[in-house]
Amino acid sequence: SLPRPYAQVYRDASLWEKIKPLARQMRREPTEAESILWQALRGRQLGSYKFRRQHPIDRFIVDFYCAEAHLVIEVDGEIHDYSADEDAARQEFIESRGLRVLRFKNQQVQGDLPSVLTAIHAALPPPLHAMERGLGGEENSLATTRGLGGEENSLATTRRLGGEENSLATTRGLGGENHPASGVEKTTLDHQAETLFYHTLAVLHSPAYRVENAGALRQDWPRVPLPKTRNALEASAALGRQVAALLDVETPVPGVTQGDPRPELRSIAMLTTSGGAPDFTINVNWGYFGAGSAVMPGRGRAVEADGLIDVYLNASTYWKGIPLAVWEYTLGGYQVLKKWLSYRETVVLGRPLKSEEAREFMHIARRIAALLTLDTVLDGNFRAVTR
Repeated sequence: SLPRPYAQVYRDASLWEKIKPLARQMRREPTEAESILWQALRGRQLGSYKFRRQHPIDRFIVDFYCAEAHLVIEVDGEIHDYSADEDAARQEFIESRGLRVLRFKNQQVQGDLPSVLTAIHAALPPPLHAMERGLGGEENSLATTRGLGGEENSLATTRRLGGEENSLATTRGLGGENHPASGVEKTTLDHQAETLFYHTLAVLHSPAYRVENAGALRQDWPRVPLPKTRNALEASAALGRQVAALLDVETPVPGVTQGDPRPELRSIAMLTTSGGAPDFTINVNWGYFGAGSAVMPGRGRAVEADGLIDVYLNASTYWKGIPLAVWEYTLGGYQVLKKWLSYRETVVLGRPLKSEEAREFMHIARRIAALLTLDTVLDGNFRAVTR
């Protein structure tokens, strides 16, 4: 029989650490169709194959992935009706790594799951030989990797997901080439990679950059300008570190979530009650269980006055004075504060909020507000690095 193509799914530990929080969030917040299909795939129910959900393939996160079968499954909602070019570019990249991609629409999964499972089962090959290496990183006796055509290469120099190194420490250049690296060189390269990452983060959060590169961003192929000088790169990276700290809810930010808040943030999302002690029950329909136990967003209760939003937990308790831009702020297509609330509705969470959780909502609102105040600085940085 023909040799099975080896799927080149790069497992760079630093990249994985950067996108892991997003992958975890997407697992916690599946669409209804994704949740239905996952219930049918999980636990090796289909042909004894192991499927993973919201799994990173290089810089992309795919809906479902079977390493043994080199198979990716994507479940497309209505938004994909308007992103055919972007989806084609993404699929071309994934297929270039030796993977097969199956696509289904939400309606197919929700309305005819048996036919969807039949199509997936037909795409599954016989189980891999026990001596081959699974893409999940499991050990075997082979000391070689396979090329796209099935040919064996002479070096087994892969890096596992956890970041530990195998028999030969190598680094991958920007063009994909491998270079031996000493401890000192590796430390320098790690610093350079981190600097580039934070520079990229600063550029991507510039409103001016997003407007000028809207098409490329929709296709997941944005180009990030590199500064001409080391000092400009370091300055941009320092700004990116500020952005990263604000986005990471586990990193305290002085003046925002730690110590006395900055004056412009002090009045944002103050917990307020119409009388008596605060009631931490959330019962105004911010979220509910849909089919397959998927959590769906509800309308909730948010009252606007003069560009400020009061967000209600219940009839008597609310977070006061959230700027409209903060309330409408999105990440990955999700309205951040509203998404947070949908999972804290009491019937979903199974209990009222704790006081520290109510305080966390205030902190998230202030993080977003602080991030928005950087817009002018981020635009200035983008202009500086493109000169």
